Amino acid sequence: MRTRPPKGPQLVGELADQTREPDSVRSDNIGFVLDILRQEGPISRIEISTALELSRSTVTEITAELLQDGLIQVHEDDETVDAATVRGRPRVRLSLNPRAAYAVGVRLGLSQITVSVTDFVCDVLHSSTLPFRSSRQAPEVVADVVEDAILRTVADCNLSLSDINAVCVGVPGMVDSKLGICHWSPAFSRIPVPFADLLSQRLNIPVVIETHTVPLATAERNFGSAQDRDTCVVITLGHGVGMGILINGEVYRGAHGFASEFSHTKIEEGGPLCECGQHGCLEAHIGFRAILQAAGEELAGPVSDDPRSRERKVLELIELADAGNEHLRAVFAQVGTYLGRSLANLCGVIDPARIIFSGLNMRSSHYWLEPAKTALFANVRAPMQGRLEFVVNDRDDVFWSRGAAALVLHQLYRSPLLLRAKKRQAQ
Repeated sequence: MRTRPPKGPQLVGELADQTREPDSVRSDNIGFVLDILRQEGPISRIEISTALELSRSTVTEITAELLQDGLIQVHEDDETVDAATVRGRPRVRLSLNPRAAYAVGVRLGLSQITVSVTDFVCDVLHSSTLPFRSSRQAPEVVADVVEDAILRTVADCNLSLSDINAVCVGVPGMVDSKLGICHWSPAFSRIPVPFADLLSQRLNIPVVIETHTVPLATAERNFGSAQDRDTCVVITLGHGVGMGILINGEVYRGAHGFASEFSHTKIEEGGPLCECGQHGCLEAHIGFRAILQAAGEELAGPVSDDPRSRERKVLELIELADAGNEHLRAVFAQVGTYLGRSLANLCGVIDPARIIFSGLNMRSSHYWLEPAKTALFANVRAPMQGRLEFVVNDRDDVFWSRGAAALVLHQLYRSPLLLRAKKRQAQ
């Protein structure tokens, strides 16, 4: 059993304002209890006390309050225990009440929108995916489409919008989650966009937006490949190069929320023009557009600005490489070399235990992974070699959107005031 767990990723803005406890120590302890129940439940009070190093009286007081609020429950099997068949007083085990709250996670991609509704333990009740190219529409139209997708998905769960406690939307680009503003994104036709406000005005519930790799890193931490490692880096390869950073079990955002802009780190002065408007970005060397340009028009044809067209073309190139095209194999191998050099700089600063790869370009990982390792280890100090772990995951968008829901659920675990307020309103 994990001892006192790290806090979940801190969310700020409207949701945090409504859920802040006046007593921070008590708030933290409530969050620790809810989080250990999420991770290890059903477990007894004595096990909670031991794992969190809290006094039994503190755990008893907190769990009594949480039981009264309906946020946790006695495990069903323990309700029917026959005291005569066990020695001493039977230990009652507790678990989260899945119906205590509901959250919605959204992944706003370049070519589609994915919505997932989860319960209080972050199990997905229903998901839906809508093909949609957001960059061709005004942000207000994008908010309308996301609103409709959320309403339909919530209805498919036999829930109403009043049952939903919070929404988190993952958006590609530079996002200030504190203010709910997207400063730059290939998903929007203009910038900056106060997308959290646009959506919360339509839904009338708290909305948080995050750069899209933060929900992915959260999902890997909660139910993926980072559960057993506290310091990891999650790298996504596709149209761009995304990154999520986990340090001591928590997502790292930086002072302004822009810490994961790996795609636009510079690897060549005066290099190729990136779609962000600058030159020499990593994305301009290994993103889908760069791969298609390196393949040449004879193989890839003209490079389209349509995301779905680019995705299909890259998949076709991977098939040609698998069929024996040496030029394309070299193109994908070069992706690994550029990536490995950039990761070497990152590893020298962060020293992660594991690098987790994900995204649309995982199907070519058998070409770029080994060159990436070679370039990385050629540019780091010797003690790091042999200690760094690599994982390649082919995650679907439901996994990403579930991570978005987990982000707002973490805030509710840490302070359930908003849940209590909703219960009072309902009564």
